Amino acid sequence: MKKRPTDKSQSSANNRPHYNPQQDGKQQELFGLPPFNPRYPSASSHAGEVLARMLSGERLTQPSYGFHSWRLAAHIKELEYLGWNVAKGGVTAPAGYKVGKPIREYFLLPETILAARTGKGAA
Repeated sequence: MKKRPTDKSQSSANNRPHYNPQQDGKQQELFGLPPFNPRYPSASSHAGEVLARMLSGERLTQPSYGFHSWRLAAHIKELEYLGWNVAKGGVTAPAGYKVGKPIREYFLLPETILAARTGKGAA
């Protein structure tokens, strides 16, 4: 069986001016997002404390969270299991803390905070 000849008249997708795999840094959804309906952790738990601080708009890193718990990533994962969309990013470590390596920063997007405050689904 012979291979079909390649059409050289069209450029690849990356060279096309209308090619835009992501818009505004967000991935496009194929089927739409599920309704925003997360569960709240116990307010006295570490996950509840993390959620309360992020709902106030705070961006958390392990140093900013404090050293009463070394498991900030585990508390974030618990929030994700409960249905919260926690955004993550890398930031430069403060002086004296793992110098030269970026650390993880966790936060809630403004539309998620608004949806949680109003009780309506996130857009």
